[in-house]
Amino acid sequence: SVEARIPDLKRLVGRAVPVRGRLRASMVAKGHLDAIDLRGEIAALGTGSGTTSVDELRVDFRGKELPDAPNGMLRIKARGLKLGDQRIQEASTTLSVDKSQRLRGDLRVVGAGLLAKTQWTGQLDLERDEVALRVGALSGRYRSLAFAGTGGPIDVGFDGSVNVKKLRLKAAEGTIALGARVDPRPAGSQIHLDLEILGLELKELAKLAGQKEG
Repeated sequence: SVEARIPDLKRLVGRAVPVRGRLRASMVAKGHLDAIDLRGEIAALGTGSGTTSVDELRVDFRGKELPDAPNGMLRIKARGLKLGDQRIQEASTTLSVDKSQRLRGDLRVVGAGLLAKTQWTGQLDLERDEVALRVGALSGRYRSLAFAGTGGPIDVGFDGSVNVKKLRLKAAEGTIALGARVDPRPAGSQIHLDLEILGLELKELAKLAGQKEG
């Protein structure tokens, strides 16, 4: 078993990496090298870098038969998440994988005027180093505008690449379709977005932007 406590990340990594906060981690492993059982937890408090920060982040994981036939569970919960000007009060996700590498998970996000939740299924492909996901039903509310819809396929590569096919949401009398692609680059990932809005009146778009109707 291994247990680590880092009271000041900034002092550990130095000035080269502008990170702050404290970290606690524990892990227990047993078994043979081709079939390791692993469980542990990570807790980060007051961590961040630049305009991205989180008050509290907790990660719990449990895996069996690693690395050849991985199966197990991962749970992540964050409180006080700040991404630039956007603040998320709480975000949580769970992910499980069975012995056939089938995936199942869910996501819930609560922020200022925002409530969103969804579930997904998928398949882990160890030979191709990628994960194929399919997002299920989406539902929630942003400001005064409720939305609901269906997801689509998402391909995630172990190299950091992400390809999101059209996710469709019904909001008011209109439809919002979103596609995205993330291409990893040595100097930073490139993000490509494809957004299509049909049948939404300007006053409904104003609600999404948080503007009052004139």
